[in-house]
Amino acid sequence: INPPDQRPMMDEALDIIMRLLRDPAPLTYDGGWFKLRDATLHLRPYTYPYPPVAVASMESPSGPLAAGRHGAGVLSLAATGGLRGPVDLKKIWSIAEDEAARHGKSMDRNEWRLVAPIYVAETREEALNDIRVGAAQQVYEYGYAALGRKPPEGATPETLADIMVERGDWIVGTPDDVIAAIKNMEERTEGFGGLLVRVDEWASREKLLKSYELLARYVMPKFQGSLTGSEDSYRRSCERSAEAGAARNAALERAHQTFEQRTGAST
Repeated sequence: INPPDQRPMMDEALDIIMRLLRDPAPLTYDGGWFKLRDATLHLRPYTYPYPPVAVASMESPSGPLAAGRHGAGVLSLAATGGLRGPVDLKKIWSIAEDEAARHGKSMDRNEWRLVAPIYVAETREEALNDIRVGAAQQVYEYGYAALGRKPPEGATPETLADIMVERGDWIVGTPDDVIAAIKNMEERTEGFGGLLVRVDEWASREKLLKSYELLARYVMPKFQGSLTGSEDSYRRSCERSAEAGAARNAALERAHQTFEQRTGAST
């Protein structure tokens, strides 16, 4: 814990990390809680000028402030909700943009990643039943007992999953439910770069793999543009189905008439 007159440890460490990534010159630094003497990176970054850097952000302004100061990406770990309820994602991003402007930097929404707990099944009822026991064990036996994070008021291990999904803290349901939740995130943020699925082993390995398969098969293509061609083709076909059916029937009738004229046969 930092004394009142010191900067947060993360801020101080990030400044030094970015300095080491940018500048090969030896660095000597006494930060109180760590010291460097003629420090350099023995292996320089392969990516110029350095690899992508993202700062974790929960609910406080510390993360976006640090990201803005260096023009780094933001990793929103509490995208679907935190200890105080829903997180104002627009505010998080505006804090980062304002801080970046003060330091002559700029923020890129493509480097903004949201993290959310997601579980998918064929039906919403199946999804909830799959995670009910495992999720309650994680929240009550680890989050509460070991970390002191209180479950929602009024929740029980049996009702926890339903409450968390209803509040929007967890995304649990069908592929369509996940698609709707991601679209809601797009509205809440006005645009972000990517969504990361938080890995929670709430169900069996077999069911978790099925959840990932449903995500890959039905959710991801919706936002990656790979379905655009087939969806547009299907829409156009539906719009012209009556016209196409009439043309098909007319062609079939002409074929019969042509055959009858050539052979004198009656079909």
